[in-house]
Order: sequence, then structure tokens, then C-alpha cells
Amino acid sequence: MAVFDLRVLDGLREGNRLEAKEAAGGVPKSVWETYSAFANTNGGVILMGVSEDRQHNLTATGVRDPERMVKGFWDTVNNRNKISANVLADEDVSIEQVDGVPIVVVHVPRASRESKPVYIDRNPVGGTYRRNGEGDYKCSEEEYRAMVRDNGTGSDTLDHMPLDRFGIEDLDTETIGSYRNTLSAVRPGHPWLALDMDEFLMRLGAVAKGDDGRPHPTRAGLLMFGHDWKITQEFPYYFLDYREMTDGVRRWDHRIVSGDGEWSGNLYDFWLKVWARLAQTVRRPFAVDADMRRVDDTPLHLALREALANALIHADYYIRGNTVIIRNRESISFSNPGGLRIPADVAMAGGLSDSRNPTLLKMFALISVVERAGSGFDAMRWGCDWARIPHPKLTESFDPDRTMLEFRVETADSWDGSSAPSSSVAPTSGESTLQTKPKRDARDVVVDYLRRERSIDRATVERLTGASASKAKYVLKGLVEDGMIEQRGRGRGTRYVLR
Repeated sequence: MAVFDLRVLDGLREGNRLEAKEAAGGVPKSVWETYSAFANTNGGVILMGVSEDRQHNLTATGVRDPERMVKGFWDTVNNRNKISANVLADEDVSIEQVDGVPIVVVHVPRASRESKPVYIDRNPVGGTYRRNGEGDYKCSEEEYRAMVRDNGTGSDTLDHMPLDRFGIEDLDTETIGSYRNTLSAVRPGHPWLALDMDEFLMRLGAVAKGDDGRPHPTRAGLLMFGHDWKITQEFPYYFLDYREMTDGVRRWDHRIVSGDGEWSGNLYDFWLKVWARLAQTVRRPFAVDADMRRVDDTPLHLALREALANALIHADYYIRGNTVIIRNRESISFSNPGGLRIPADVAMAGGLSDSRNPTLLKMFALISVVERAGSGFDAMRWGCDWARIPHPKLTESFDPDRTMLEFRVETADSWDGSSAPSSSVAPTSGESTLQTKPKRDARDVVVDYLRRERSIDRATVERLTGASASKAKYVLKGLVEDGMIEQRGRGRGTRYVLR
């Protein structure tokens, strides 16, 4: 949540997270466009009773009857004929005194994906807004549909749904065979290895029975194992792109793209090709395990492997934009179409996961490419700490939705491993990625507290765990959804108890 010091109002400027409204005649109609925009983007603060001059300086002009304005605001925000969802708690709206006059302050949080899109005037497409710079803009139909795909229970299993117009013959048998070989190497005794191909794909979630009772590829199966020219029939914007740009002169030194016709173009083969290149990006300092065998998989390799898989798993393949991985001498970036389903600070804190494509996640996790849900950023931070480089930077952009994760990492050409701790050995896949004492999971902290105390509120969760307000909110929400705790009351009086 954005926080601004109202005591220095003249030093503030309108922007992505702040909007001033003079509101001389009551709650202005434009407030609701800004409310929608903040809720659908990253949240923000609306100041009513504040004007902006030509030099963009803010001045408190005050409101005539703040109590009546607040009541009118609440009446409207709870009116479903005007606003599709109220994402506010009681404490999010307040009356403040600035320069001797009263103003109304509204803290609009980023809406959960279940509440999006937040729209006005019962107009889902034309009344959905987002924030861009200092203004609110109407979302395109593409942006609206992306939020709809993410907001309901249907989206949780979207990639597991069968595509009746495709058959199993549209999947690449060589890719499937390669995947099974990897599974055999990673989990040699796995019972699915004894199944025939059709049953194996069914258990994996790559195939499901359609309305005709026959097996068809799921969305995840088509993406993971299909041919590029078939994938693009369902996902027109699908395009995978890996580039190496190391000399700063040529556009690229090496490139892998999904649509060149020289290979299948599916996610799994792209993963194999790109990881083979990225694995050489970071030098492997000499290290041995307890049996004096050479260890080649470092914590930084694990971090990059997790980042690559996440870019493929969390992409929204229905919207504009390519999945692009770029390696240069100073950085490695992973970007994919699709926004974050939870706030960036919650995602970076770790411990929580909200995958857009859970079946793809299952497929990569089965062969130990990714860690358990919610632990990916822990692995990335550990890898960066081990290599003594900055933690990766996570950014989100809109119109169209896009997510980027960037590592400031030296490449194999310049890094000799001398800065890495000599005693560090990369954990094997599936084991804990932290070799120091791990921080207790916030969910466990909450449950342990409730076993001793009768109830807990969000502020106490923040204090006990050190989490941000957003992270505390998502921890409590997850425990409620899992049936471990239940919510009592609303607004400032909301508390949570064990079930």
C-alpha cells in the first residue's frame, strides 16, 4: 500500500499511486474511474479536498462536510449498480486535517485476482480502468479478458481443460519420450513409468477426456508437448525467444525461437535447449560433495533454472507478447506475457504461490525442475546470496500485461567463482534450498500463535512475521481458504480464529 506524508503535501505529485481531487461539490464522478484504476493496477491513494496547480503542486483546499462525503462515498462503493466490488476495509477511508482544513483520504489496495476486474456503471468492458502515469485509462478488451481468465475458479483448472479440436497425434512423440527419459533419470521408481503412453499422458494432465468421451490434449499438454504450428492455432500470440547478446555490437550472438520450423517449438524442448545454454552462463567453481565427487550444480544454477521454468509456467499465452529470455554480459532477464496474480512484494517474500498454469507447474515439478510451490524466490535469493550478487528484480507492466525478472549476474566469461563461498554445495533438487537456518513460514507462525491465543488480527500477523500488509493479508486469506482458520467480523474489527 502506498504511504504518503500529508504534512508535506506541497512536496507530493500525482502519479501511479496518488490522485488529487478538489471535490468542492462533493464526491466527484471521476473518483470511481480512479478507484477502478488503482484496484486493477497496484493500488493507490485518492485525496479529496486537494487541488493541483499548473506547476503540479498540491494544495489542501478542504471539503465542506467531510462526514457526509465519507458516508456518500461508502454508500456508492457498496452499490453494485455503480461499483462491481468493494475492496476497501473500514480503515482505508479517513478524514485528515491538513493545513487547517479537512480532507478525505482513500487508500485503495490492489484488488485480489478474484475481485478483478473492478469496473463501474455495470459496464465490464467499457467501465474497467487501469493506472498509467498520472492518469486512468480504459482497459482494452484483451486486458479485460485476461483479468476474467484469472479471476474465477474456472481459471484454476484452465490449463487442465481438454481441447476437443486436437488429438493425441498433435503431440510430438519425441518430446514426450524425452520427458519420460528425464522422469526415469530423476525418479527411477516412479509408477507412471510403467504405464502406456496414453495413460501416462492422462496421469500427467497432458491429456483429458473431452465432451465426446475421447482423449484430447489439454491446454498444458499442447503447450508442453505440441508442435509449434498446432500450438499457435489455439494460442495465436505464442512465441518463445532466447537471445544471447554479449559483444554489444551484433543484435545477438545466438538465438533460439519457437517458430523457425527446425524443431518442435514446444515448451519442453525450448526448456531443454535454453537451459543447456544458460547452464554454461555461470562458471562452476571447483567443489566436491561428501563422497569427494565433483558438484556442478551450484545454488546460482538452481536460481536461474527456477527463473526460466517460472517464465514458462506463469505466462498467459492468450495475450500479446512473446516469452523472451535475454542473456548479456551484465544480466539475464526472463519476461513473459501476463501480469502477477499476487502483489510483487508478496511474490518476492516467498511462501505463497498462485500459478496461472498449475498443470504446467506439476509437469516441471515432477522432473524436479522447480521447487515446491511458493519456495521459488527463496531458491533464487539463496542462489544470489551464495554468488554474492544482488537479488533479482521483479517488475510488472501493463497494456499489455507483462512480467519481468532480471538477474544482475556476471557471465561465465568474467566470473571465476572466486567470490562464492568455497564451502557451499548446491542442494539436490527437491531438498531444502536454504543451508542456513530457514525463516519460519508465516502460516506456521499464525497457527502456532492461535494455538496459544484466542484470536489474531492482520496487524499482529505483520508484527509477528515482519510481513508487509499485503503479505499478511494473503497469508490469512490462504489459511481461511484451506479451512485452517475462519474470519470473524469485518473492517477494523476483523479477527481470525482456529477452526
